[in-house]
Amino acid sequence: MSNRIALIGRRKRIALIAHDHKKPDLLEWVRFNKDTLLQHDLFATGTTGQVLEQELSSKVTIFESGPLGGTSR
Repeated sequence: MSNRIALIGRRKRIALIAHDHKKPDLLEWVRFNKDTLLQHDLFATGTTGQVLEQELSSKVTIFESGPLGGTSR
């Protein structure tokens, strides 16, 4: 299998959601992909969204967690 890079065209809407015990893994992935992610509109639930806003120094649309209905704050 060859290494290929997939180019993403126009601005996308990306939802980033992680269970509590998976947040460190998501954060590591976000750090690695920070430059790419900052070119898109980001959405996340509760605590994940707050952590991502701090890490990226950028606005993330934050929704309530699933048990609270997932509505926008």
